[in-house]
Amino acid sequence: MKEPSGLISLCRNLHQDVDLFANSIGELAAYCVDGIPKDDRADLKAWLLSLGKLTNAELKGVINRAGKKAGADIYFDTKHVRQFVDAVIMD
Repeated sequence: MKEPSGLISLCRNLHQDVDLFANSIGELAAYCVDGIPKDDRADLKAWLLSLGKLTNAELKGVINRAGKKAGADIYFDTKHVRQFVDAVIMD
């Protein structure tokens, strides 16, 4: 499945200043999802759900590569990437 356009929009918001005011991974995810058009958000969530069988290390690679393309300066470790993705899906 091709990466949805909403993925770059999501990762574009992964910046250290956001991380400073977000009190949880859930708040970080909510901020990153905010502003993504509804249709793009639905495609993004469906795509993230399709990644459910990836290991945390594989998922980390996917999200961090997208973050690099988007100019993010927050990158996830294997422990927290699944929490972030799950929070995006649930938002």
